[in-house]
Amino acid sequence: MTRRNFLRSRINRYKLSAGLREKFTVNGQTFILSDRSDGYFQIYPIHPYDETEYHWAKGKNETWNIYRKGNLKFRTNRMNYEEVAEKCLELDRKEGLERTGGIW
Repeated sequence: MTRRNFLRSRINRYKLSAGLREKFTVNGQTFILSDRSDGYFQIYPIHPYDETEYHWAKGKNETWNIYRKGNLKFRTNRMNYEEVAEKCLELDRKEGLERTGGIW
């Protein structure tokens, strides 16, 4: 099984009122890909009980902007959402951001 097929098989799709959302995992980190219903998609990591603001992305048609604390940190073209999530993790590591843990 290729890496891409493995990732696709791990995606858990569910509907919410805001639109389609996909839950997927990259390098052990869970992300949400959501349809913002304004033509853009958003990717953000799930960190329960952790108030650190991590990198997240907003994009359309394989063009993505990666943000942290409201500031544009990286712009990319021709990346799928799994690659964008990997780039968010890479930027988190470069800035020394690590999950601080939760209540469990």
